[in-house]
Amino acid sequence: MIASRRGVLVLVAIAVMLVAALARALMRPRPEPVDRSIAPGLDADRVTVLAWEYSSLPAVTVRRSENGAWAWESSGIRAAADMSSVRDVLAALRAGRWHRRAEVHAAGELRARLTVETGVASRTFGIGLPLEGTEQQWIVAGDDALLVDRWIARALEPDPLALRVRRPIESAAAQPDLSIWRGTVARRLEGTPRRLTMPRDATAPLVVLPKAELLVRLDRALEALEIVRLSRPARDEDVTLRVRSKVSVGVAPVCPDEPALAWMASDAGNGCIERAVFDELTAAALAFEQPLLDLVEPRPVPFDVDAVTLIDGKVLELSRGPQIDSRRADAEGVARLLAALGAQAQVSPDIEGPVMGQIRLAVRGGGAIELELLGEGRLRRRGEPVVLRLAPAAYAALNHRAVDLADRSVWSEEPTTITELAIDGVSYRRGTVVGEWSRTPPGPVDGARVEAVIAALARVERSPDVASLGKRHDVAIVVTPPAGASVRHELAVGAPRQGGCPAYAGEATVILSPPVCASIAALAR
Repeated sequence: MIASRRGVLVLVAIAVMLVAALARALMRPRPEPVDRSIAPGLDADRVTVLAWEYSSLPAVTVRRSENGAWAWESSGIRAAADMSSVRDVLAALRAGRWHRRAEVHAAGELRARLTVETGVASRTFGIGLPLEGTEQQWIVAGDDALLVDRWIARALEPDPLALRVRRPIESAAAQPDLSIWRGTVARRLEGTPRRLTMPRDATAPLVVLPKAELLVRLDRALEALEIVRLSRPARDEDVTLRVRSKVSVGVAPVCPDEPALAWMASDAGNGCIERAVFDELTAAALAFEQPLLDLVEPRPVPFDVDAVTLIDGKVLELSRGPQIDSRRADAEGVARLLAALGAQAQVSPDIEGPVMGQIRLAVRGGGAIELELLGEGRLRRRGEPVVLRLAPAAYAALNHRAVDLADRSVWSEEPTTITELAIDGVSYRRGTVVGEWSRTPPGPVDGARVEAVIAALARVERSPDVASLGKRHDVAIVVTPPAGASVRHELAVGAPRQGGCPAYAGEATVILSPPVCASIAALAR
C-alpha cells in the first residue's frame, strides 16, 4: 500500500516537471525566419542608377531620367538603354533568393561588380564563380558570399551591349515618312501607301508608287541594322548614306576600331555593324536611283483593298464579303476585278489623252489609290507621270459597273442533293445508286440525259429580261439536303430561239442552253 502511494507521487512529480518544461519552451522567444532575399529591403521601383565594373570590359552605367526613360553610357558613349535588359536586372534584384551563405572568399575572383543606387543610398553586388556541376553561382552581397541560381547571376552581369538599344529601327514599314540621302542624291518615301518623291524640276517633284519589292528590301535592310561592337565614332565626312524618319541613321563603310566592320550612328546610339548589313542597306538605297520606268510598280494596285468605287460611282464593299448597295456581289466577277488590279502591266511614259473613267480604291490599312482609265488597255495612277498597259481582259474587268458585278445567281444547289426532276406531268426520282433514276408514269429512262439536265439546273443565273417566252414546259427540281426541309425550285420554260430557250424563275429571267432545251423536251415525252 505504501509502495503504490509512493509510485503515484513519483508519477505526479514527473508530470509536473514535464508541464513546467513545456511552459518554458512555449514562453521562450522564437528565432526570426531567415530573410533569403539577395537585396533585402530594396525597392526596385526607386532604383535610379545601375553601374557595372567588369574585369575585362569597359564600365557601363544605366541611369533613369526624370521622365522614367533609361540612358546607357560607357567610355563617354551615350545611347538609349534596352528596357528589357533593365527590367531583367530589376526583376533579379527583386525576386532573387540565396540557397547558402558563406565567407566572401567562397565566391572566388569577382568577374564584375554591380552598384545599385536608390536616391542617396547604394549597395554593391559582386559576381563570383559558378559552382561546378550545378546551375548555381556565387555572388557577394555586403560581407557574405551567397549561392544563387545561375539565372540570377546572369541577369546581374549582362553584356554591356545587351544593356543598350542595338537595333535603332524595329519596324521600318511603320515609319510614316522616310528620307534617304546618298551624297547629293535625295529620295523621300511618304504617305500611305508609301510613294516615292524625287526631284524633277523647280516646279514640282516626281511622285510615283515604287515597286513593292524595293520597299520590302529597304525595310529589311534598315531593320537588320544592329550594333555588334563599341568603337570610337567615324568622321562625318566618312558617312556615305543617311536615313531619317522617327529615327535618324548614318552609316560609314569602315568602323574606326575594327576595319572589318562598318559604322553606324543613330539617335539610339553609335557603334559598329556588320559589313554585309552596310552593303545591303547601300544596295537597297541605290535601287531607288534607277531610271523612272524601272522604279514604278507595274501592278495597278499591289495591295489588299477594302472597297472599290466603280466607274459608275457605285461602291463595291469587300471588308465584309463582296456587296454592292447592301446586296451580294458576283464572286466570279469580283475575283476578275481583283485579279486585274494585281496584274502585271507594261510601264511606259505618260501620254496626253482624255480620262474615260475613274476607279478609287480604299487600301486596307489606310490610304487610297485612284486609277484613271485612258482607253485601249491604258491606265495610270492619278498624278503619276507614267501609264500602265494591261491585257484586254484585265482592262475590261476594271471597266465593270455595278450591274456587271451584281450577283446573278437565282439559286445554286449541289447537284447530288437534287432528288427529283419534274417536267410537265413526268417525274424522275433519284434511286439509291448513283446515276439510277425511276420514272412516273413508267417509261424508258435516259439516265445520262437526266443527269445533264440536273447539272444544268443546279445553278441558275439571271439573264436580261425578255418580253414574252411562249411557255412550252413547266419544270421543277426538288432539293433534299442532308439536314433540313426539302426545297422546290420551279421554271416556266419557253419555246427555243437563237441562243437557247428563255425561262422564268419567279420574276427572274434565265436563258437555258440549246442542249438543255432539247433534253427537257425529250424527257417530257
